[in-house]
Amino acid sequence: MILPRGWNKSIVHGALAAVVLALSACATRLDNSTLEPVTEAPDDLTVHSVLVATNREPDTGQQGPYFERARSPTTSFARFDISVPKRHKKGKIELPGRGRPNLDRHFASVASDLLPDEDVFLSELRHHVANNESKTLMIFVHGFDTEFAEGVYYVAQMKHDAQFKGTAVLLAWPSGGRWLDYVYDRESIMTARDALEQTLRLASQSGAERIGIIAHSMGCYLTMETLRSAAIAGDPTFNGKLHTVILATPDIAVDVFKSQMHRIGADPKIAVQRSRNDKFLRAARIIAGESERIGSYEGDPELAKLGVEMIDLTDTRQITGHYAVFGDPEVLNAIFVGMEASRGMRARNNGGQLVVEAGEDVVGSILRFFGAPLSAMRLD
Repeated sequence: MILPRGWNKSIVHGALAAVVLALSACATRLDNSTLEPVTEAPDDLTVHSVLVATNREPDTGQQGPYFERARSPTTSFARFDISVPKRHKKGKIELPGRGRPNLDRHFASVASDLLPDEDVFLSELRHHVANNESKTLMIFVHGFDTEFAEGVYYVAQMKHDAQFKGTAVLLAWPSGGRWLDYVYDRESIMTARDALEQTLRLASQSGAERIGIIAHSMGCYLTMETLRSAAIAGDPTFNGKLHTVILATPDIAVDVFKSQMHRIGADPKIAVQRSRNDKFLRAARIIAGESERIGSYEGDPELAKLGVEMIDLTDTRQITGHYAVFGDPEVLNAIFVGMEASRGMRARNNGGQLVVEAGEDVVGSILRFFGAPLSAMRLD
């Protein structure tokens, strides 16, 4: 490896190790046991359904619709009903330190079901779209180093804190769930493209009026590759239903992203949330041979011409961490409202504060970012 003048391999390796330790020290990991249904939720608790499509292998160590890190050649489907505690603090995922959850204090799975095939999954999608107040369907594509259970709880928390009234779907690709699995995760992305395309195709048949994608970190690469393939096939918006794609701190090389955008075109609308103070993307840049990541890139006229909305979070007060998109309900609310708007989302930095707009109307409060969701998975 050729390094810049004054650098050496021990410095680089030490810096990477420091980043990994710093970012993982605050992480509380969730295994599939946290998704075991506890009981039927009382009527006064809020319960959110999370529909799941995944190309992870089933977890043979547990009975139920649980999935592990191994890659599967086929797509599986499931549904989880997640209750939100009365004492929930927005931007947090409250979980028990040990033992069974207390429904007044903790998020909990109260029901789950394995959906045997895509026909049953499509029926579930249609049922939820028909019965939800909003006819928007949101697909969340998680990022690097994410356990299956974490993805499910992320979606439930986002839906609740953003007061999203539509249908929520998790695309759970086979992340290794460890910081040392960066290369494994990168390769897993390539195996999940068909699963995301299949999910988008089914979503377009669900009766939803519009579809939005929120992708995070390495999941943005999966999203862009899937959209590129759809564009080559002549249908990048999936029958005109896919309107908005939010890429939160994307781990994609700038030149790769541009090549993807040249193929995808102006529809669907794509917005990139970027920050130059993202420690994870700094480490990813080193791993990738000093290849600038679009999630920390300044932007340029070519991207503007391609129709990419670059949302600069660098100078926004209180923004911290690669996972900050999950940590604040106002952020989530603005994202979801922007996704509901048929004309997509625009943003501007106003004196260190971020204002998000949909069409000509301001749709969100001033956005504030509080912290990483992994640390927000608080144990009592």
